[in-house]
Amino acid sequence: MKLSILVTCYNAEDTVERAILSATDCEWPYGDKEILVCNDCSTDGSGDILRSLQAKFGFRLIENETNELYAGSLNRLIKHATGDFMLINDDDDESVRDRAIRQFERAKESGVDLK
Repeated sequence: MKLSILVTCYNAEDTVERAILSATDCEWPYGDKEILVCNDCSTDGSGDILRSLQAKFGFRLIENETNELYAGSLNRLIKHATGDFMLINDDDDESVRDRAIRQFERAKESGVDLK
């Protein structure tokens, strides 16, 4: 089962690196993991930071041509995601390493259809 971690970013030069590092550090023992990041026309240094981190960690970076706001950026990421389970992170999130595992296990326990 593949995990897609989706990160939206807008003018978060002070926090986005922490959020990306948290996503790359995320544990997922159930299969592959992909990280997709959408830069929503940031006007600060976020784009440069994301491109530098992309070169280092190899996540998929999507750069909006126009500002689509949070919902538009998240929808774009969802369309590009190939995972069976999605984890949504904001550009200032820092999560515990087993967050995805905990959420996945809780979803299974609740009886939610994970298809």
